[in-house]
Amino acid sequence: MTEVAAQLRSLILQADAVREADVQVDNLHRNGVRVATRLHVASHADLNRTVEVVFEQTEWFLHAPLLVRLSSIPSVELSFDELDLRVGRVHDGRAHAAGG
Repeated sequence: MTEVAAQLRSLILQADAVREADVQVDNLHRNGVRVATRLHVASHADLNRTVEVVFEQTEWFLHAPLLVRLSSIPSVELSFDELDLRVGRVHDGRAHAAGG
């Protein structure tokens, strides 16, 4: 499943808004596979569309070439950069002092 996760990660990283991706694929044998993704996306990302793209790419990748079924919908955890308008800089969600 490591190779499947690596290939799926490469596919997901092609999305314009995705900056980093961690993909885990667990083989549940007769019950299919479970896919969990953690993505870091750009601050301009359309979060709903990003999740839809991950679902679509995951289903296509597993069904079309591999003939593997999902045990459940893929889980998607998103993190993103926020624009701090007070000081005009982008940060990763951690607290920054307003003065510097």
